[in-house]
Amino acid sequence: MTVSTATINGCNYGATVVPSVGASPWTFTNTENVPIWFVISAGTVTDISLAQSLGSLVSMGILGGGFYLNPGHQIKITYTLAPTATYWPL
Repeated sequence: MTVSTATINGCNYGATVVPSVGASPWTFTNTENVPIWFVISAGTVTDISLAQSLGSLVSMGILGGGFYLNPGHQIKITYTLAPTATYWPL
């Protein structure tokens, strides 16, 4: 995991974290105490699903982009070539 600071349009969003993407399908849970902005890019993604607080996963119908995750929410990424995952606390 890599950590740096994110500044966008002059606003400091705190530490940017680049978690290691595990084997497909990979599920990430927001364990921060605050909401995060989670971005999926590159790779060959075949599905992205979201769940609220360990609830049922729902496919988003898109294969990349940014997602708002509250504490405890999950994102599951299915892929054939690992994507890059990045997030920062809001």
